Amino acid sequence: MKNSDYTFGIASVEIIILLLVAFLLGMLLCSLLRKLGICCGNNDSDNNDYPTRRAPPPDRSGGYSADMHSLLRGSDGDTNRNSGAGSSLIGAGLSAAVAGVGGFASNILQLGEGRKDDLKKLEGIGPKIEQVLNAAGIQNFDQLAALTPEVIKPLLDNAGGQFKMHDPKSWPYQAELAAKGDWDRLKEYQNLLIGGQGG
Repeated sequence: MKNSDYTFGIASVEIIILLLVAFLLGMLLCSLLRKLGICCGNNDSDNNDYPTRRAPPPDRSGGYSADMHSLLRGSDGDTNRNSGAGSSLIGAGLSAAVAGVGGFASNILQLGEGRKDDLKKLEGIGPKIEQVLNAAGIQNFDQLAALTPEVIKPLLDNAGGQFKMHDPKSWPYQAELAAKGDWDRLKEYQNLLIGGQGG
């Protein structure tokens, strides 16, 4: 037995009302999470220490997914903090240039407590590039993680034409994972990098 009062129009109105309620609840939840600083680009206040890398958000399924575009572009905070750093490094190694960079850079050479790491474990760094970085005073993962691509690139450009084509955008983040000993996550990220290059 069918209820003749319940029509297609009434069903449509109920569906629209349910969708509106769901939308409003979603907006309320997003607003609450934003106020708690859990989602939607919570702006952290900049500190005057060396810059920290912002890792891609973890995948909720337990895996890890990197936002390649934002990571390879770099963040505005990093480039603003080091404006002028690249030009001060041209023609000089990091050890000679840190005094002119100011702020965080004066602590870079002390990072890693004098440890020498195998920088070749990072995707994009081979024996020759490792020699260039070592000659500039970058001996370990902690030091490399504290730098930005804008600081590293002039070191490569200054080392000769064969190094100019190399892109150090992913190196600081890889170095941060290696410094933390997070080798599984580093391997996943390197697989994403290799896959993104068609290799």
